[in-house]
Amino acid sequence: IANIAFGILVPLTYHIYNSDKKQKTLYNVIQRYNNIYSKDEIIDFSPPDRWDSSVSVGFLSEKIPISIFDYTIKMNTNEYSEFYATIHGMVLYGAGIGIGYKYYNSSKVNSSSFMSICAHTTTLGTFDSGIGIQGISLSPGYSWFLGEKKYSTQKFSWKTLTSSMESINMKTFLNIGISLTYAYQNNQNETNPKYDFGLLPFISLESKF
Repeated sequence: IANIAFGILVPLTYHIYNSDKKQKTLYNVIQRYNNIYSKDEIIDFSPPDRWDSSVSVGFLSEKIPISIFDYTIKMNTNEYSEFYATIHGMVLYGAGIGIGYKYYNSSKVNSSSFMSICAHTTTLGTFDSGIGIQGISLSPGYSWFLGEKKYSTQKFSWKTLTSSMESINMKTFLNIGISLTYAYQNNQNETNPKYDFGLLPFISLESKF
């Protein structure tokens, strides 16, 4: 199941990449037309930011169910959906990675219900004697917009060897929902993996940058 999910998500990511190139080409044509023929205010047809990131902390997660905190890189397709790659950790021994897709019914920048699907792999305990968990999760939920904070940070440029102040907007959301997970455990002491379905609730705070 996990291999099938990876096989679906990777071609979709390639399709989005090509669509992004076409969108940027169309944007350049429109802007060139504006520069030549517009006598009034030039209309900005620039596409939204393609990449951003987020950090989540809480009880489990809509991305990888067995997670306390995670860091995620997102590729935005539009204001309603995104592909993501995430790495997560536990309080003690435990870490994992996952790739997935998330769709918001309203908008990702405001309060909205959502649906997330993620193929993931996790190791609990040590690598030599721990338990490996691999599977796929389908997670419906709701994201409440809690507020936005703007702050400045210093950014260093290796090209010019100078530093400058960069403004960053951080939006905070409360995510709550339930994950339907199909996964198997790969124990070092067992020869046959155990396949199981599970329902896991989650609640977490997510800060988007």
